[in-house]
Formats: sequence, structure tokens, C-alpha cells
Amino acid sequence: MGQYNSLWLSLILAGQVIYTAVYGLNITLEANGTTQTFHFNQSSYSEGESGGRSYIQIRAVDPVGYFVLIGVNTTANLTQQVCKDGNIRLYSGDNPTTELYLGPFCGSPTVFTSSQNALTVVISDATSILADNILTLKYSQVHNIACDSLTTYSATFTPRYIRTPGYPLGTHNVTGCSWRIVGPSSNRLFLTFKYADASVTPNCSVTNITVHTIIGTESKIQTWCGEGERTFAIYKQSFSFVVSSGLEHVNTGMQMEYVAEEENRCEHRIRISNESIGEIMSPGFPTGYKDLQECKWFISSKASDKLYIQLKVLESNLDDTEGCSKDIVQMYNPADSKRQIIGSWCGGDKSTFQFFLAALTVVYRTGTDHSRNFTGFKLRYEIVEDGMCNQQLTASSMPQTLKSDNYPNPFPSYKKCKYVIKASARNAISIFVNASDVGGSNHCIDKVVAVYDGQEEKSQNRIGGWCKTTTPSYQSLSRQMLIVFKADDSANKTGFLLQYWEGQVNMAIEAYGYEKSIVFPHEEGDYLSGYDTWWNITSSRSGHMVVWFTQVDVRCPEDNITLHDGGVGPGYRTWSFCGKDDRSFMTTTEQLFINFQTRTNLGKGFKFSYQWQFYRDCGVSVSQLTAHDSTASIYSPGYSNQYYDQLNCKWLLVGLLPEHRIKLIVNVVNISKSENCVQDYLAVYDGSSAKSNQVSNICGANINRTIRSTGNKLYIEFVTDDRSSGYGFNLVYSAEKHQEEESSPNPVIIGVIVVLVILAIAIIIGLCYWMRKKSRDTNLQSQAEMNSLNGPPPYDAASDPKTLYANDSARDLPS
Repeated sequence: MGQYNSLWLSLILAGQVIYTAVYGLNITLEANGTTQTFHFNQSSYSEGESGGRSYIQIRAVDPVGYFVLIGVNTTANLTQQVCKDGNIRLYSGDNPTTELYLGPFCGSPTVFTSSQNALTVVISDATSILADNILTLKYSQVHNIACDSLTTYSATFTPRYIRTPGYPLGTHNVTGCSWRIVGPSSNRLFLTFKYADASVTPNCSVTNITVHTIIGTESKIQTWCGEGERTFAIYKQSFSFVVSSGLEHVNTGMQMEYVAEEENRCEHRIRISNESIGEIMSPGFPTGYKDLQECKWFISSKASDKLYIQLKVLESNLDDTEGCSKDIVQMYNPADSKRQIIGSWCGGDKSTFQFFLAALTVVYRTGTDHSRNFTGFKLRYEIVEDGMCNQQLTASSMPQTLKSDNYPNPFPSYKKCKYVIKASARNAISIFVNASDVGGSNHCIDKVVAVYDGQEEKSQNRIGGWCKTTTPSYQSLSRQMLIVFKADDSANKTGFLLQYWEGQVNMAIEAYGYEKSIVFPHEEGDYLSGYDTWWNITSSRSGHMVVWFTQVDVRCPEDNITLHDGGVGPGYRTWSFCGKDDRSFMTTTEQLFINFQTRTNLGKGFKFSYQWQFYRDCGVSVSQLTAHDSTASIYSPGYSNQYYDQLNCKWLLVGLLPEHRIKLIVNVVNISKSENCVQDYLAVYDGSSAKSNQVSNICGANINRTIRSTGNKLYIEFVTDDRSSGYGFNLVYSAEKHQEEESSPNPVIIGVIVVLVILAIAIIIGLCYWMRKKSRDTNLQSQAEMNSLNGPPPYDAASDPKTLYANDSARDLPS
């Protein structure tokens, strides 16, 4: 008997496990005024309990006028399929029905509000969908929160619902509600409204729903008055506020379904270049189009350069409502984060739009209720050179006014306007900007308004420009001037106002450390007689002005080009020339005046290039340089290229110490050669000025020599004429310490000395001989006188030679 009882108990327990596995759990919770938390996961129950379908019912403690607010979340994201299958679903009330369905939970934190005093969470197959995740419910009872405060609801790709309190049984004395709906930024939202009682008579003055769609800074308003079921499309990168009023006149309440569009298939990308031309048509054209569509065309430059994109509407048959509230085509710059609309149309307009951009987005959106079978639109896009805002103007001696489009109101965005101003013969165009507010980058790196000489937009013709609020003045070189206004986002900027007139060229030019050029006259063909044109070229930095004249064709001697170094008048250097030879000059100051006068029309003019250069020598005064033990160099102006005409450069080299001597190594690359070097020459003087002894006068090519001074100074002068030129020279100088040198023997002096020495010796010898002879004669005379007084000396036979010899002969002879 005990065995049967045990078996029976086992069957009962097994039945309970099967029941919970199939039918799940029923959990009841109570919501009060504080936020409570409930955790649901597989490990919270015995094995098998969390399978099947479970119900979690949450009921407000106060039944009248209170509802349930719940926040749902999990410890880990759920799969998208869980959202689509609706494994976790929420309903208003305690009896889950389709009519009271609030929506699915898809994994991210989500808020739901019941329209009744209870809310039910239905979980299907918790074992597989939750696994080890924890489903967290935070709930409380609230009083009319669906209408009393602004709550944000997030749309997903599966429909969710918001209902007025008490729906569908009544409105609980609600007069109005507000909701904020957001969704994925890359997808559209759809809001569908309906009353529980379909028999409600539409009356906007009594009851209405207003949808405020915010796209960037633009707000679009749509209204529903209760005429059946109505769907609104909320476009990408936008959100909506939904405001209802007069709900107390609707006994059963109102429901709003909100859902994100899962995929938008109507997007097109068009790459364009200078030759591009093509057409854009709305989907289904010309047979018709669907409600609540959104299509985009992304037009962009292949090289990312700005192009003048023109859109010309060829055919248009769109719903034409006030403010284009249903069907509309809009354009904006995709680089603009605010998505400011720069062009739009609806209805039957056949407009033409032009935008100077690197990219353009065209958006086509449709509304509902197209019972009239509208066909859509077709437009042509192409790249154009000239804008519709271009103007051709003629100048006179009296100032005239030029304004940018719409001045002084904000100018149209993303335009490129060209203004060509023409003058009469022999005259140029002058402009003065009276007012400017054109925008631009910091430091005006990119000029918003550019000014060109002539009528072609070429960099070599550019003579200036401005941006922001600067107000410059310019003058053309020719009879024509081109002003190009590249307007980006106007942002309430007013544009510009300027005056223009014609007159003789009298131009002030700023020179910099890079070469710039002017061709005059700018027009082809011979110049006209009667020119008296001036250019004043200056630099804000100390140095020299260098100018090269090429393509010279000036009739001699009637017409001429005159250059004034530093100023005009007595005391200033002046050069004047004509003919067809190229010329180059370097000033001694930072200012140069150029004057061109013509009395004939038998020449074509010239081109001159100018540049500021820092060159410490070749000024008015002598450049004094100190020579050291180490070497230093001097280069002729324009060395290795070409030296300039009419130069008079002077250097004085001085040794660091008084005992120093100057060593100069001359490397002449090329100096124009002339007889006796009287035209272009390099002269070196052994001393402190040109009055010192000239030790070298050099011209010609490939000359190398070394020069040493006798003192501690060496004076150098480089002079050129106006006839020819060369590459110049390089001088290397240094100081050497002076040493005293022994005198070299002089042969003449040595000869004289030798003769004098020999003569002195001869005199001494002669004098000694004479004195000796005189002394001997004196002794003999004295002896004679003594003998005469004493008589002859006694005879000495031994000393008599005869006796001596007689004895010897006798002794030595043979017998």
C-alpha cells in the first residue's frame, strides 16, 4: 500500500512539473507610490519552471486614477529575433489582449505605461531567451503620467503603443497629453493614430493631435483631427513631440502606434564631374508614387572640388498643400551639421536651382491621401560655368553701386556670382568696398570675394580679394575687372556693397618675398596712345625692390617706361628705356615708381615681375665689411641668375686688426665684356676708396685671381650699365696677419760697396808701400852721411868675396 502511495505522489509531482513547463508561472505584484524591483531569471525557480509561458501581473494599489509605470531591462542584450518574435510582451490591464498590447521588450532599457490600473508582462520560453540573464522590472503606481509629464518613448522595428489613460473604456477626465518619440537616427519612424470609437466626428476646433517633427533646426507640424486612422512619417535624424488636446470630448480614448522603419531602399548616389549631366525621377514616375515615402539622392564631386550644380525641374506633379506639408522636395548641404534647407519645392513648380558645392543631398518625402493620383517629378542635374546671379556692368567716370544678391538682407547660400565690369579705352576699373559681411575662415586664408584683372578667373590674373568685414579697394590693369563672390552658408550675413568707376591706372602694389607679375596692357594687340599709367610698388620690410621687364615692345623714342627709385623728383635715381630688350633693376630703397607713357599706338606693351628682396649691399652708401681669419663671401645681386641694370655697388673690406692684410679671391662667372671694361666692371682698389691705387679692373667670363692689400683695407666697386647683363661674380675674402720681410740684396749697391772696398784696400796698400820706401831712403841717407864723416871702414879679408871664393875654389877643385 505504501508503494502505491509513493507512486501516486510521484505522479502528482511530475504533473506539476509538466504543468509549469508548459504553462509557466503566474506571478502577482502590487505597485505603490515607491519604485520597487523584481528580478526574474531561470535560476530563481526549480528546473523546468521557467519554460512555457509565464505571466507577471502588476496591479496599482489605488485602483481609481492610478496606472502602472514600468522600466524593463536585462543584464545582457537579447537577440533581435527575440524582439521580432515578441517573447517578452507587455499589455495594459490584467487580461492580455491585442487591443491593450503595449509592445515588446527588445533588450535595451525601455519604459512602458499602462492605460489601466494594471499591467501584465508575458514571457514565452524564458529558458532559451534569458538563459543566465536576469530580467529586471522596476515598477510603481503613477497618477496620469501618460499625460501629466513629458515622457520619452523609444521606437524599435516592432510596433509599440501608447494609449490615453483608461483606454478603451474612457479618458478619466484627461484633456490633453504630450509624448516625445525617438528612434534609430538612420531610420524613419511611423506614428499611427486612431480613436477606440471609430464613430468620432472629426472636428479640429474641438479635438486634434499635433505632431511636431524636429529635423536639425527645422520644425515641421502635422495635424490629425480624428478622420479615421492616420499615419505620419517621421524622417531620419529627427524626433517628434506629439501633443493632443480636447480628449475630454472622446469618451473611449486614443491610441498611438509607433515603430521604426526597418529598411529604406530608396537611396541613390551620384558622382559628378565638370561634364556630368543626368536626370532624377521620383519612384514610379510618371504613373504615380506611394504614400509616406522618403527617397534621397546624394550628389558629390568625384574630386571633392566645388562645382556649380544646377537642378532644373522638368516636370512636377506633387500634392500642393500650404507650406508643402505633405509632398515636398528639399535640398541641403550634407557637410552642414544643421541640415539647413537651401532649396525646396512642391506642387507643380518648375524651378531652377544652382548651388556651388562639393556635394548636395536631394530629399523627396511624400504624405498621404493621394486620391488625385499625383505622378511625381523629373529633374535634370548638370554642371554649369555661369550662375544665374552673374552680371555684366559698364563703368563710367562717375561712381556706380554694385550689391550682392538680396543686400542688405542675407545673401543666398552656396552661390558663385561673377560680376564683370568694363571700362572705355585707355581706362581701368577702380572699386572701393563700402560695406562687407561675407563670412570666411579664420585669418581669411580663403578669400570669399576674389578680384581679377580681365574677365577670366585665373590665378595669374588675381589682384586681390577680401572676406568677413574688410573693406579694401582695388584697380584693374586692363579695361575689365572680374569680381567672384563664392557664398557659403549665409548664416544671416548681408553680403557686400561697393562702388566702381573708370580712370587711368594709378595703382599701389604691395611687394612680398615671392615673385608677382603684371602684363600691361592686358588686352591683345597694340596699346593705345595717351597712356600715362603709374604703379607704386612698396614693401613694409627694409630691403630692395627687384623688377624684371620681359616681352618688352615699346616704341622708341616716343613711348617709354620710366622707373623712379624711392621717389619722384630731383635727388632720386631714375631709369628710362624703350625698345624690345629685356631689362632688370634693383632699387636702393623699399619703394619703386613705374610710369608708362605713350604717344603712339605702335607697340604691344610689356610684362614686369616684381619682388621684395633683402640684400644688405648695393645701397646708396658703401657697405663696410670686417675681414676675419675665416673666409666670407660677397655675391653680385642676382648671382647665378642675372645681375641687374644700372647698379653701383660698393664694399669696403677692413681687417679686424691694424696689422691685418686683406686676401681677396675673385671668381668671375660672367660680367658683360667691353673694351677696357668701361660698361660693366668689377674694380678693386688697394685702400679705402676709389681714389686709392687700383689693382684690378675686371670684366668678361671665367676669371679667377687672388689679390692682397698692402694695408688693412680693400675697396671694391661693381658698376653696370643698361645695355647687357651677365651672371655676376663671387668674392671670397679673409684677413691675414702682416709679417716684416728682410730686404732683398740690391746688385748695384753690392757693386758699389765692392768697388769701394777694393779701392780702400788699394789705397791702404799704396800708402803702406810709400811710407816704407820713404823710411828706407831716409835710413840710407843717414848712413852715407855718417860714413863721410868717419872715413872708409877697415878692411876685413874674411868678408871679402874674392878671398872667400878663392878659398872655396882651391878647396873644391880637383888635383
